Amino acid sequence: MTVKIPYLNTRIETDLLLTLFLLPVWWVTGLSIVVYHVTALLIGIKLLVLSSRCNRPVRVPREMFCFVFLLLTYLISIAINVPLRPAQRVIASINNYVMLVMGFLIVLGVYNSDPETLFRGFFRACRWLCLVSVVVGAAALAYWFYYRAHFETEAWLARRMPSLLNYPYFFISLKISGTTSDWFSNQEFPRLTLYNQAPTATGGLLVMMMPMMMAYYADLKKPKRIEGTVLLILSFAVVFFTLSRAALYAFVGAWILVNVLEKDKKRLFLFGGLLLFAGLAGLIDKGVEFILEFRKPSTVGRFELYEEAFRIVIAENPILGVGVRFRDGFTMMAIGSHALYIELLFVSGFIGLILFLVFQGAVMMSWYSQKQYLKDPFESIVWKYLGMSLLGANIWLLSDTLFGLPFISYLYFLIVGGVLKFGAHLRRR
Repeated sequence: MTVKIPYLNTRIETDLLLTLFLLPVWWVTGLSIVVYHVTALLIGIKLLVLSSRCNRPVRVPREMFCFVFLLLTYLISIAINVPLRPAQRVIASINNYVMLVMGFLIVLGVYNSDPETLFRGFFRACRWLCLVSVVVGAAALAYWFYYRAHFETEAWLARRMPSLLNYPYFFISLKISGTTSDWFSNQEFPRLTLYNQAPTATGGLLVMMMPMMMAYYADLKKPKRIEGTVLLILSFAVVFFTLSRAALYAFVGAWILVNVLEKDKKRLFLFGGLLLFAGLAGLIDKGVEFILEFRKPSTVGRFELYEEAFRIVIAENPILGVGVRFRDGFTMMAIGSHALYIELLFVSGFIGLILFLVFQGAVMMSWYSQKQYLKDPFESIVWKYLGMSLLGANIWLLSDTLFGLPFISYLYFLIVGGVLKFGAHLRRR
């Protein structure tokens, strides 16, 4: 009997899901700053070994070719800007670049794995993580309301290497807290910050996990679905207490869009007609105005960053970008950040941004085209909830990023890989 040692002689899908399942452990230990990258590297090595043993090339989805060109464009931009930018910012940009490479390897790992094992395990892992998030979130809020204080401590790695906390990237991952503060009508209000120091990232994480959790319960009998409904409501409460507007709108928007696209074309035309009516009636303008006014200081700060980033990249190099994001001292609000599409424009120019948008569009088209191949209830569940996670993530990224925290990039590319793998599986039957 062969002893299974995680990451050494286990299956690729086991490695991918185990890393996701242990997300709370990586948070508490501080190993989150390296474990996702290491997992992707090990998967890349396993793919090469398996390819050599089986004398079969590693399968690469055609939708990833635009992404490969994005990696080349971004790398060229970094290389051009090395002599022009501070060394610390170049290193930070290389770290962001490595996250994209990590994402590419994750997609390859998913695409070359067993779909049945992968999807059922993926659903179980996200159900578990939603449950943990609800419990930890409730404990953090109870602590704040009882003590009127934030629980804070350092991760295990930060205690061993405290100098890491001097860098914003490590600080946000190695400083453990349950809540941070915001203010409404001169009243302090808690915001949940699970798995990192950024409440918006907590919201984005739940936006991607909740549909996978819903898929887990959709595949079970009715009594279990009641449990799933309760967990969904509590998970949504966690998202609400992050006060992340983008996360709330992303989940609701993705849920509406997928349910419309799931039905026949009449529903789609009806939905389009309602949107057109809302636009002509001025309802959309009023809704956007309400969104922008809610937590207005945050909105103003973000748009100032976006405007400054656009001004700089147009002035310096609109084609290939400036290679790095600028940061003034110890601050989380770097110029060219807090919106993935602005970040890509800033660091890789219009070429990089267009390549990423084409990549996203190709993945979305792959997902939608799969609808015609669905033959049984489980396949319909996989299609629906993978699409909801993908759509929710893409909406959330309008005001957030894949570069800030590795577990966000890891989960996003797991979903992308899942969509592409599911399409290949349906077409090969």
